[in-house]
Amino acid sequence: ADPEVIFRGVPFPDEAEQLSDELRETVDATLARAAGENIHDVDVLQQMLHDDLAALVYNRIKRRPMVLPVVVEV
Repeated sequence: ADPEVIFRGVPFPDEAEQLSDELRETVDATLARAAGENIHDVDVLQQMLHDDLAALVYNRIKRRPMVLPVVVEV
């Protein structure tokens, strides 16, 4: 399934759609990198997602948001 991105309090509502798309692309890239490195530990995967998403948001809007990646195992 596609990653679900939920965010609140975006300071630039007109850019929210573009930011949402960039967040999804970053999640996809991080998951691909984790798969390439054979990372299967959920905690490590969540940390990778947190770091990559927080860096993206900071670079785009110069804010440090609370990033809570949730990985669901099936």
